Amino acid sequence: MKSIYIIITVLTLSLFSSHAQTTQEQLVGTWTFNYQESLDNMNADSKTAFNKIPSPLKQKIEANYKKRKITFNSDGSYQQVSVNGYAITGVWTLRNKNIIEITDGKGNLNKQKIEELTDTRLILKPQDVGMGKSTIKQWYFTKN
Repeated sequence: MKSIYIIITVLTLSLFSSHAQTTQEQLVGTWTFNYQESLDNMNADSKTAFNKIPSPLKQKIEANYKKRKITFNSDGSYQQVSVNGYAITGVWTLRNKNIIEITDGKGNLNKQKIEELTDTRLILKPQDVGMGKSTIKQWYFTKN
């Protein structure tokens, strides 16, 4: 009886480990931010708040997000590049199978919850850390 319990435990642990590995493998690659889909899927409160933002600031937000590319490399390195060429580099780690922790070169920590992940689609929900609050509450990406 004890040996059956051990076998079940080992099989269960290997399944969880396999899922985490699959998630990590699926994340590796370059993803392009879908600005319009991210706006379209805002909840009512977020849309109301976003619509109150003055136009010049909205244009800056759009320029910062639109066509942004993020790359998760298999060696744990990370790069985010805006359409204007501004780049942020750092390292990334997958925690608890659904939280991506990104630490930039200055040591700033950014956490994002994986809401959905397929081979071609990634939906991230930025986790508010300290004073940082994301204007867009869910980020939609397509794998390149």
